[in-house]
Amino acid sequence: WLPQQELRLTVDEAYQTFAQNMEISAPALDLNVLRKAYLLQWVAADMAAQGYADGYLATDDGLSMVLNAGDMQHSLAGLSKGKAMVAATMPAEKNSVCCQMTAYPLADRRYGYYTFTQDGATYMRHPWVNAQTGESGQLLLSAGLLARDMKPADGLYCLITMTGAATEAEAQRMLRAACPAGGTAFYTAPEAPDTLFVCGETAGLRLAEGVEAQKF
Repeated sequence: WLPQQELRLTVDEAYQTFAQNMEISAPALDLNVLRKAYLLQWVAADMAAQGYADGYLATDDGLSMVLNAGDMQHSLAGLSKGKAMVAATMPAEKNSVCCQMTAYPLADRRYGYYTFTQDGATYMRHPWVNAQTGESGQLLLSAGLLARDMKPADGLYCLITMTGAATEAEAQRMLRAACPAGGTAFYTAPEAPDTLFVCGETAGLRLAEGVEAQKF
């Protein structure tokens, strides 16, 4: 660690030579889906340091942070007829964070998402990739954590670890373990896209029309 909590990454000279010879311009360290989570944290910290305590921050792929609640809400993503929708809302507390990962694009963000058919089955490809296999997870359509004072990168990292789950039951156990005290964990699955599975705090949960909630 360096002064002011900066981190120095030392890259092996052999790799530097290889990257130069192969004309590789990509960074040696790629934060991938965690990048926006860290940016959200840094922007929120800088706003607080400048005296800005109201408002909210959000990304186009499911991360949101409310600085001062007011009458704001967090939107929980769902899928209906192949399109992203708001499956439910939860009241937003001060300094609350909602982290979500989806197997489908939110809003108009399409890059990295597509489907293909193989042996009569349809598979979804998305950035939610299992680092062990290189394959996109097929167990869940979406998964999320919502809690006060949770760091976006910490919450998102917990969701990333779920890509190694072999069964829905295992994913449920991992979500329960990751759910912060007083927080909420939730997910949707391909077999029941109109059901929002939730555990933890559900006070104030408002479901969209046609969506039902089920505890796990």
